[in-house]
Amino acid sequence: MKILTLYSTSVHTAYKNSICSLPAFIVFTLTVFMILCPIYIIIYNSNELWYQPKIIYEQPIVSFQYKYILMGEYGSSLDINDDVNNMVDGSPALAVMSSFGFLNEITESWQKRGTVKYWKEDFDRNNVPDRLHFQFVYESTNEKLTYLSMFIELDAYIENHHCKLHVPAAVIISKELLPPNFLSGEISFEGKLKLEQKSSFHCPYFMRKVKSNFYYELIPTNSTHIHDYEVTQIRKKLANNVGFIQFEKTNTHWDRRSEDDKVVINLSVDIGEVKSRFHLTFWQKLLSFWTKYLAVLVIFVYFVSKFKFYLFSRRILRAWQIIPWQKIH
Repeated sequence: MKILTLYSTSVHTAYKNSICSLPAFIVFTLTVFMILCPIYIIIYNSNELWYQPKIIYEQPIVSFQYKYILMGEYGSSLDINDDVNNMVDGSPALAVMSSFGFLNEITESWQKRGTVKYWKEDFDRNNVPDRLHFQFVYESTNEKLTYLSMFIELDAYIENHHCKLHVPAAVIISKELLPPNFLSGEISFEGKLKLEQKSSFHCPYFMRKVKSNFYYELIPTNSTHIHDYEVTQIRKKLANNVGFIQFEKTNTHWDRRSEDDKVVINLSVDIGEVKSRFHLTFWQKLLSFWTKYLAVLVIFVYFVSKFKFYLFSRRILRAWQIIPWQKIH
């Protein structure tokens, strides 16, 4: 008994007519519709296909640049220009720790001898730090510490498959109000790094060498202008970039207990995945378009073919029907 089908072929039926006939015009119209309609559907549903950004979630690689400014203010709130120009040397109104030579010179009367510690943690052991720790310690002045400002410059890189971007990053805490009657003790700040983007990043690709540019010099090297060292001014320069990474404070702890009359300032910075937007390259856009187009085109080819078969088989459109003689008998 022959029950196994080893090979089969479909019957090929040809319908022919002249080029200038009505059936030829209708078939041509259906073919154009079949080709162009998927393009319209993709563009309409993709919301400006050529301008869509690519969203990437990536953990930035962050390190400490060993550039910092710590400024504690005693008494009422002060402007840094008034501190330097109008106050008497030796006044305990400020406590300054800095890695910048010029700032150390003009605030010599308020400089505090202390220690700065930095270490990092890598929880998943992938050689990318997951948390940074900073600790500033200096002797108390036995005055009430009212405000605290901090600037720490960081080095941050964001990678994707096409390029590696060096993004400006910093920890900036501006005039943090401390609890009343704080003379000495421990202050702890906890937070995370957050990426701010004004527009999508550019990566270079074949035949188009365009890459996003950033402003890295938050404090000009060897600057002699006191205005350049203000925390508010540094924040403005950081925000002028098309994208930047900044510190977002989530928690603050105070502990007034101190056995050795020292002010200890702890900072914990968590580094997690950040959401970044990149402009698609021309080749990525082309690949994305063709992938979607071919998927939709297959559906249209199937239904248009069925529709044409219906028109000709029911003789709605008239044409010469040619059937292979082998299938007649």
